[in-house]
Amino acid sequence: MKQATSVAQVMPRSVSCIPERTALKNAIKAILEASHTILPVVDDAGRYKGIISPLDFFRRCFPLHTRGPYPDLGAIFADMVGTLARGGPTVSSSDTVQEAAKLLLSEKSYELPVVDDGRIVGIVSAKDALRFINPDGSFK
Repeated sequence: MKQATSVAQVMPRSVSCIPERTALKNAIKAILEASHTILPVVDDAGRYKGIISPLDFFRRCFPLHTRGPYPDLGAIFADMVGTLARGGPTVSSSDTVQEAAKLLLSEKSYELPVVDDGRIVGIVSAKDALRFINPDGSFK
């Protein structure tokens, strides 16, 4: 019986992370330069704390419930990334691509952080998983 493909076999090994003490204005630049739409946030010891995405910035800067003038963006940009980072689902590098695909679907997400022993080791995307689906719908 063929062994299922693991997340480690499909995920890119290079992942940009951002320290939780980074000012939001610098984080925006990092997100624009990143190859993924999510950016993992790490603490001073390099442990995974959560993710930030472009939508997180929009939610913080332009809340939907706000009418009238927008919040003071200067004050918001002075905040640290750690105040914006959100937890959420992760997978481990030993999980199967099928498990990751199910989680991507259930979370309505395009990317998931890959975390082993509290450390970010990669990001797996729906596109990564799609490469391992056979024409009959089974996973390679």
